[in-house]
Amino acid sequence: MTDIATALPVEFLFTLRLNGSRKPEYQFDTPWGTRRETRARGGTFEGPRLSGEVLDGLANDWGSVSESGIGAFDANITLRTSDGEPIFMPFYGRQDADGRVRISPMFEASHGPNAWLTEIQAIGIGGPEGDDLVIDIYAVQ
Repeated sequence: MTDIATALPVEFLFTLRLNGSRKPEYQFDTPWGTRRETRARGGTFEGPRLSGEVLDGLANDWGSVSESGIGAFDANITLRTSDGEPIFMPFYGRQDADGRVRISPMFEASHGPNAWLTEIQAIGIGGPEGDDLVIDIYAVQ
């Protein structure tokens, strides 16, 4: 194993807070677990290079939860920076039975000051805080 695999170089991008995203709007059982549709009630993201809001109604997860409590994310959210620029952020991820969250977001930004986001792969680590989900997002270098 190389050194880079044991010490992954990252740059902190921002802390993402998805308001009310712990409560599913709709769920049903399948042979593979409980399928859940969850919609965040807005939120925020704050970091050294980027900050703004999560657009209410444009943050949705079509994930699932296994009988053992392991969750899977399949989410799409839209961010709006403090200067009004939209950023699309799809991600997949897992939540363990203890609530720890790990995600792999990517970004789509328009041509302009945030276009650099489109070129990176990110990772996120976090967990629940009350009814919210809070995740620190890092760019993999």
